[in-house]
Amino acid sequence: MIIYKTIKLTLFMIYKHIPQDFEVNELYDLDSITKEDEGHGKIYYYFILEKTNYTQIKSLEKVANIFKVRRDDIHFAGTKDRAGITRQLISVKGIKKHTFENNITFFNNRLGPDLKLDFIGRYHSRVSLGDNLGNNFVITLRDLSREEVDLARSAVKKIARLGVLNYFDEQRFGYAGNSHTIGKYVLKNDLESAVREILFSLPPTPREEFVVWVNKIKENWDEIKNQNQVLISSIIKSAPKFYQNECRMLRHLHDHKNDFPGAFRVIHKKLRTLYVNAYQSYLFNEVLASFEKTQERNLSEVSGVSFNCVLDRLDVLPDEIELMHESIDTSTSYGIIYQEIFKKDGLSLENFGFISMPELKQDFVSRKTRVFPSDFKIHFGSDDDLFQNKNKLIISFSLESGAYATNVIKQLLN
Repeated sequence: MIIYKTIKLTLFMIYKHIPQDFEVNELYDLDSITKEDEGHGKIYYYFILEKTNYTQIKSLEKVANIFKVRRDDIHFAGTKDRAGITRQLISVKGIKKHTFENNITFFNNRLGPDLKLDFIGRYHSRVSLGDNLGNNFVITLRDLSREEVDLARSAVKKIARLGVLNYFDEQRFGYAGNSHTIGKYVLKNDLESAVREILFSLPPTPREEFVVWVNKIKENWDEIKNQNQVLISSIIKSAPKFYQNECRMLRHLHDHKNDFPGAFRVIHKKLRTLYVNAYQSYLFNEVLASFEKTQERNLSEVSGVSFNCVLDRLDVLPDEIELMHESIDTSTSYGIIYQEIFKKDGLSLENFGFISMPELKQDFVSRKTRVFPSDFKIHFGSDDDLFQNKNKLIISFSLESGAYATNVIKQLLN
C-alpha cells in the first residue's frame, strides 16, 4: 500500500524537526474571490489564519468560539497540515461588529503565537473550497551530509523538468494512518467496524494516557456493545482531551444501543467525508504505484501524463478508466486494477452509490499523475545548528492546490 509514513526520509534527511522548518503560505487572488455579491446582504469577515502545530479543525473551533459563531459559518479554500507554520485565507459569517475588535485582540493575545488572526476586510461573498491557487512552501531539510546537499541541488533541475509523482501523502490518511480503512468500512456500510476503527486509533508515537484509554475501549468492546452505561460513562470521564469526537460517539452508544450509524453521524460531515476521500486517495495511490512500476522508462521521456480515475466521483465505472496518453504502451487496464482492489477489499461499484449515507456522495474530480513545482529555489546550504557535523538546506517552491510538498521532498533525493 502506497502511504508514506515519515519524518525521517531517504538516506538521513530530516524535515519538520521544528515548526519553523516547514512554512506554508496559501496563494490566492483576493479580487477574484470577492468580486461576486451573493445578493443576500450578508457580510463575511476575511482573515489570514496563522497556526503553528495546530490541526485545522481545532484552530477553526477556536475561531468559532471567540466570535461566538457556528463552526459551519467559517469557510476556507484548502486544508492545511498540523505540523509546521501555515497561513491561509478564511471567511467568517455572523461576527458582531461591536465586539469584533476586542475579540480579535483577545484571540491573538491569548492564543498567540500558536494561533493568530490577521483581519483582511469585509466582503459580500465567502471563501469556498478550491478558491486558493495553490501554496508556497519554505522548507528546511536537516541532518544532511555534504554529498546529500550536492545531490539535492542537482535534483532540483530534474524535478523542474520531469515533475514529481502526484501521490496523496500521509496527511491524507489521518493521524493514525488508517482513514482509508475507515472509509472502506463506510463504503461497505459496515458502520460498526468504522466506529470501532476510529475508537481504536492511535497516533504513531502516542502518549501513555492515549494508549491506556484506547486499550480500555478495546478490552471492553463487548460491554460497550451491550450498552454497559456505567462502564461507558467511566470511559468517557477518563478520556484525554484529544478524543472529543470519540467521546461523542461513546455518548451516543451510551444512549442508543448498537446504533453505529448514529454514532458515526455525530462526527462533523466534513470529517466523515474525509474518511471516504481517504479511501479514494488510497485507490489513486495504488493505481499510480502500478503506473510508476510498469511505465518507469516511459515517464523518463514523457512529462505531464495524466489519467482519469475514481477519486471524487463515485459513479465512474472502472472500465472507463484509461490512460489519456496514446504514446504509453500498457498491457493492463486501470479498470482491471480497480476491480482487483475492490475484490480484495470486498467492495463493488454498488457500494459507491451511498444509498445509506447519500450526504457523502461527491462529484467527479480528475487528478494529475505528475505535478511541476514552480519557482523552485535552493536558498542556501549551511552548517546545521541542530545536528552536529551535519548540514541543512533551505528550499522554496510553489505547488498547485491539492499537491503535497512532502512528495517533492521525498522524491528530491531518490
